[in-house]
Amino acid sequence: CYYAIDEVGDVWAWGNNNSKEVGNNDTTDAKLPVRLQGVTNSALAGKVVTHIQCCNGEAGNTGKTWALTTEGKVYVWGYVEDEGHYTGKYQTNNNDLGLPVELSNASTGYNSVVNGTAQKAVAIWVSGGRYNNIWIQTDGGGTPSQPKIYCYGRVNGGQQGSGVTSTPPTASAEGTAFGAELKFRDYGDQVNNTTTNTRPNEIVGFQWATDVQENIGPGRIVKIVTNAYASNTDATIFALDEFGQVYTWGYNHGYTLAPFSEGDDLLDGAATEGFHQAATPCWSLPEPMADIGFTGYQAPTQNGFIFIGKSGTCYVGGYNGWSQAADEEVSFNGLEPIWTSTGGKP
Repeated sequence: CYYAIDEVGDVWAWGNNNSKEVGNNDTTDAKLPVRLQGVTNSALAGKVVTHIQCCNGEAGNTGKTWALTTEGKVYVWGYVEDEGHYTGKYQTNNNDLGLPVELSNASTGYNSVVNGTAQKAVAIWVSGGRYNNIWIQTDGGGTPSQPKIYCYGRVNGGQQGSGVTSTPPTASAEGTAFGAELKFRDYGDQVNNTTTNTRPNEIVGFQWATDVQENIGPGRIVKIVTNAYASNTDATIFALDEFGQVYTWGYNHGYTLAPFSEGDDLLDGAATEGFHQAATPCWSLPEPMADIGFTGYQAPTQNGFIFIGKSGTCYVGGYNGWSQAADEEVSFNGLEPIWTSTGGKP
């Protein structure tokens, strides 16, 4: 399906509609654009949309779409499975959503009152694939403004970043698949880490907690990227904050930028499972980063990523079976510079 936002914030949709991804409560393919604000009983009626995110799985009938409005709310429609875990809207069945609906637990999550003012959603990021995640950035509510990230979707392998690693019960909309807050983690004193996962002085908590700010210091998140696509059931996630610091969570598949998170096995984020459950700082960055992204969307075990430093240097990391570094075909950890811009920053 295809989407467009016009100059007044109306959403137009057309194309494949097998899973009701057009959003007009129909399953007939739309050969002409449909204005969703004009659809009968649509929750978008009278709303101004500023951003659209969508994703699909391994087949053409698994499309889901999210809309962010100026009121600071997020709406979703389209394909449903597992009681809505991958849409962010809990339901007791797997009926596709034919009309936009607001995400579950908004009033206690991304629209909750903070410092006397209700938060508004200001940005959304969605991972690709059938078993996806949704991350929502807020404006932080009242003064002081402390923007937060709320996580929906797949929890296996720590992919939410909320400190949860296994699928929650499907019997309740309060499950962690529906709006948990992002956590940060530093894994404590590295020299004292043990094979029993004992980590002295470890810090784990929400972004604006005093101990997290004093020991990790994450700023406002400005970008989240993943390598999830098609029917992949695990993924690596990177987040970039306003200071140029990068954080990672989810599966690392042996290619990690947080190699000191576990003293007993440098490639593992939790015991022998190879994942991080919360946003973990990539301490060894050569410089603050201006942009981040993935370069290879093949098998999950072939993570390739590319970062642009604030100096203009381009760095690559991860799997290099397809000569990502342009000089050798090997797998590698960390980051490797491949060129520096001399005529202007990329």
